[in-house]
Amino acid sequence: MGERADYEKLSKRLAGDNWRTPNTYCNLFMEPKLEPAVYMFIGFLDHPEQDVVVSYVGMSEKLSQRLASHPALAEISKTFNYVQTWFKPTLVEYLREVELSYIQEFDPPWNVQGRRRGVVSI
Repeated sequence: MGERADYEKLSKRLAGDNWRTPNTYCNLFMEPKLEPAVYMFIGFLDHPEQDVVVSYVGMSEKLSQRLASHPALAEISKTFNYVQTWFKPTLVEYLREVELSYIQEFDPPWNVQGRRRGVVSI
């Protein structure tokens, strides 16, 4: 749970799967819109080129509205030196399925079904 990941490999993997981020100025840059999407918060342990933890994966039918006041983001920001937001525009009917697949893949520590929130293996 909350395992470290190599940022370069992770960002390449997400880019290949059509994820975007408002936290970089490159081909992956996109501002969140009021549209359905799956999103994740990635916590940087030290510097952006170092190890990261996929901290939370969620979904919303109105992404920009959800991100503007997300309660987990404040908690995650207290744990890491820097937090990056990524999102993948997704059709409404596939939101739950896509969200679940990424939760299963990354086992983010702030997704808390049946466990204590924010337990990170660092």
